[in-house]
Amino acid sequence: MLLVNPNRSARFVLLYAVMPTIVISFIVNLVISHALFGHLEQVNAWGAGALGPELVITSFMLPFITSLILIPLMRRAYKNGKADRIERFVSIACALPKNLLAASFVIGIISAAAAGSLAAFAIGMSNADVFGSANAIAIRTGFATLLALAVSWCVTCMALSQAAEMTERE
Repeated sequence: MLLVNPNRSARFVLLYAVMPTIVISFIVNLVISHALFGHLEQVNAWGAGALGPELVITSFMLPFITSLILIPLMRRAYKNGKADRIERFVSIACALPKNLLAASFVIGIISAAAAGSLAAFAIGMSNADVFGSANAIAIRTGFATLLALAVSWCVTCMALSQAAEMTERE
């Protein structure tokens, strides 16, 4: 049985996975949001080039790309002894495919179903047909940054647990 130091793992996850992911996601999504909506005076809630579909697409793409990056990094960190598994995520991690692309796709689909649905519901409940450009940029950037926070924490913890499981089987 491996000795697990939860404070060490939590600190590692926070400093080397979650915080950089949040900062990078904020900057990248601010640039993307500005490129999409900055030249417009108003942004439609739904339809082509609108805020709603963009949030749904982001709710899949951000977790998919984040998983493609973080899973190999966390597996390597576990193998190098920089972090331990986080026990709460063992059963979830074992349910994920071991293949990186498949695991990233599953995480993207789950996120799109949960976060995408929530985003669509929130836009629908706002009763707004259009948003100002600055509001659309702020909404998309804020949504992506909060999604990056949740996804990076979960993906990192699951990847560490999955790496431990894979190592024990070898």
